[in-house]
Amino acid sequence: MGELREVVIRCRGGYIVVYAVRQEALLVVLADEGLDVSRLHVESRPTVERLAKVLTGA
Repeated sequence: MGELREVVIRCRGGYIVVYAVRQEALLVVLADEGLDVSRLHVESRPTVERLAKVLTGA
């Protein structure tokens, strides 16, 4: 199956979205029911990449 990349949990009041940042960290986003999940996936990718660079010291 491979490494964790992302998990989306839909709750009564909104969403919990978890992104893997390399193997060292997780980025967790809490959002209300109005979240555009597709847009979040597109816009979060650069943030995950920046966090990965911070973790590697680059």
